[in-house]
Amino acid sequence: MQLKLLNKPATEYGDIIDCVDFYKQPAFDHPLLKNHTFHYGMKPSTPFHVGARDQDSSNFTKPVSIGLKGGGCPIGTVPIRRITKEDLIRERLSSRTMSSDDNTPGAHYAVARTRSGSNKFLGAGAQEISLHNPHASGSQYSAAKIKIQNGPDSIEVGWRDKVNGNRWLLFEEEHIAVGFWPKRIFTGLGDLANSVEWGGEVFSPPGTPKPPMGAGHFAIGSRRVDSFFGPIAVLNEYGQTVDPDNVEEFADNKKLYNVRNKGIEKDFGRVILYGGRGGSTGV
Repeated sequence: MQLKLLNKPATEYGDIIDCVDFYKQPAFDHPLLKNHTFHYGMKPSTPFHVGARDQDSSNFTKPVSIGLKGGGCPIGTVPIRRITKEDLIRERLSSRTMSSDDNTPGAHYAVARTRSGSNKFLGAGAQEISLHNPHASGSQYSAAKIKIQNGPDSIEVGWRDKVNGNRWLLFEEEHIAVGFWPKRIFTGLGDLANSVEWGGEVFSPPGTPKPPMGAGHFAIGSRRVDSFFGPIAVLNEYGQTVDPDNVEEFADNKKLYNVRNKGIEKDFGRVILYGGRGGSTGV
């Protein structure tokens, strides 16, 4: 029954992606969006540009295409990954937490985050996110994420190897709008975010070995081998894109995972590196 509610009737795109009519997407099932006036031609009003790619960056990361084949979905529709029964089971087992300050059994974090009491933010981003494929099985997951938060509200965007105010998710240099969260569905984030994180998150059921994070080893400080975000930036409360210089490192299990705020690299920007081998140490 839940799958029927989540997977709206649509023209199937490939074997896992549906092109759903904009006005029939599951997001509009939210009771606070019942009388919405949103339309598929909407654009963000605040520009957000993160850093400038250095001339040698191609030596560090290879371009990865994440877009849909064949030109994507038709105008007036949105691409939505079809949800499976296994997806629902995995999410319920994982007991996802809302903050890296929580102590949910089985979840671990290695993130760089803005310090408590620092400025408020309209948004956050990174020009590059290195993609890796750490091994995860069963209900485990290993993720790279950017998160903004205020109180109980948070939005996380990133890469998981297990598929699974008005705010926008913008993608690629052209700032293609691929995600939108209207102000009315939030409480804390209906204002400004007061916390931003860049880094990794893993989960494994209590009592089982933890999966690797990122590139599968501790970050040593090199974009050539480490998993990283960079250059990172935040959109401050005045709509200006600035360097988040007041950032602290946090890893809840330093025997398994670490994170490094490398600072500003010349001709690139501020870089956050993270990772870990996982294993059986810890809870």
